[in-house]
Amino acid sequence: MIMKKLIDKNFKIILGLCVILQSCASVKNVPKNSENVESLSNSGSLVQVVSPALENITGTEEIWLGGQIQDKLKSNLQEYLGMRIVVDSKSEVALKKLQRESEDEGRNEETAIELGKISTAKFALFSKIRKTNNGYIISTDFTDLATGEQKASVTSKEYTKTEYLYENTGAIDEITLALADKLGIRLSNKQRQLLTSIEDDINYEPYFSNNEIYVKGGTFFIGTKEFTVNDFFIAKTEASDDVGFPIVNKTWFEVIQYCNELSKKEKFESVYEISKNGKKVKADFSKNGYRLPTREEWYWAATGAEKRDVFGTNSNLDSIVWYIENSNEKIHRIAQKSANSIGIYDIFGNVAEWCWNSAEDDYRIVCGGFYGSSEKYVTPEKFYSKHKRDFGENYIGFRLVRTCMNNKSQEKSK
Repeated sequence: MIMKKLIDKNFKIILGLCVILQSCASVKNVPKNSENVESLSNSGSLVQVVSPALENITGTEEIWLGGQIQDKLKSNLQEYLGMRIVVDSKSEVALKKLQRESEDEGRNEETAIELGKISTAKFALFSKIRKTNNGYIISTDFTDLATGEQKASVTSKEYTKTEYLYENTGAIDEITLALADKLGIRLSNKQRQLLTSIEDDINYEPYFSNNEIYVKGGTFFIGTKEFTVNDFFIAKTEASDDVGFPIVNKTWFEVIQYCNELSKKEKFESVYEISKNGKKVKADFSKNGYRLPTREEWYWAATGAEKRDVFGTNSNLDSIVWYIENSNEKIHRIAQKSANSIGIYDIFGNVAEWCWNSAEDDYRIVCGGFYGSSEKYVTPEKFYSKHKRDFGENYIGFRLVRTCMNNKSQEKSK
């Protein structure tokens, strides 16, 4: 039976994927089945978030943008709507095919129901990212795979930059709020505030007042190699926004530039010399401003410096680290777990952290694991990896340090 199309003068909705034919920021109301809406309100609904379809997206954006949006959708459905995410590569392929057919107006309810038998999910969230002349628009369609019914269809307003799609109060937060309202899922006032706070009102600066701790340098081994680090100051927490979540989705270069800007604001000396094209960076560690830690400084602080923390049982990890076994595969606010022995929070988990290295290639050091890491990647055993410097990720944040030179470095410029 062919799905009855809903058409009006502005746009039409096809089951499985909302295809917007007019540029608009409106939300289409879809009749609700009260019984099914009630089941969604009871939380824990199994949902498969299908990787987004892309329209007019090319180049490097085609490689990374879809995954970024998919990850943010998964995170929001879990955190705000209380849903459980299904990851099933077999049904993902079939659902993607359904998504393409919907764009050609060639699928029907029976097809959706058949796919529901393949997937372990009860619902599927389809999405599409469309690049316009002035920015980007995301459309979504929440479908019941048991009945083939489209439960809700939401389209974001137009956003001028890709980062506005997935950052706090961006397109995905806008869509999350609309989906909650259309599906009858109640959000607390605090949740609504987090989803709708005006972006310009959020302070993206880490709080360094009483947030630095002094780390005495020392000599130690990483594997069979010996290293020595000098004294330095390190932030107790990862840099966070003013609602307490780590700042993520920033490239290595953006963080380097931020270090200099914060140093200037706080009247410290800038550590980094950045070329005019912004692609070459030199560091002067004799300056007293903010910077990223080296791999060795990060390791020394993460493992308790002179106290030499011991990592052993899972219970030990659970008390100090957000990782795959306890995170529900989502990012958490800073300092919710215990600190390590010298007072540093979340250094091995929650989000990984950019570090300094001066390699000439396109890759930079990232230390620590994140909320989706397995046990061995949130301990000293596998404590660092490399990541392309030009790409931010929703699991990579940063933590700032400053050089300590017999207290002289603490003095601000006059």
